[in-house]
Amino acid sequence: MCARTKVVVIDKDEKALRKVKSILANFSDIEVVGLEQDERLCFDSSQSYEKRDMLAIATVTSEMRIVRLSEIGYFRYCTQRKIWEVALSDKTVLSLHKGTSANVILNYSSKFVQTHQSYIVNLDNVMLVGQNNVVLYPPFNEDSVLLGRTFKKRLQEMFIMM
Repeated sequence: MCARTKVVVIDKDEKALRKVKSILANFSDIEVVGLEQDERLCFDSSQSYEKRDMLAIATVTSEMRIVRLSEIGYFRYCTQRKIWEVALSDKTVLSLHKGTSANVILNYSSKFVQTHQSYIVNLDNVMLVGQNNVVLYPPFNEDSVLLGRTFKKRLQEMFIMM
């Protein structure tokens, strides 16, 4: 049985779409499912290997980077630069395209949950929900992820359902 692979492009620009298509051209059975209003574009592909969920991220420098959801620890909003950044398991921090909002990030995957006005975590990496912070599994355990009162109940519900 073939697993389905989903790749989400974090940019609605036609140039970015063409770039991702050329990157994914080596994979079999890639087809465009459609451009949705929340600025995401999904590709579905049937592969003979295990399921891999990936994001194609458009960075501030207009580069495209494809990352697995499992590589993403959390997103944080950089107030000085007014952009979202994503922390990856290899300790890389990528700055997302300026038009990216919290709502757009949250729509990429049900595994992403907002914990604070400036933080969104990947539930797969949550180890502990504290009083006012979230502790993540290594290699993200050294980073401090804030937990706001407004977001605490939703995070606890999602964490328990895992």
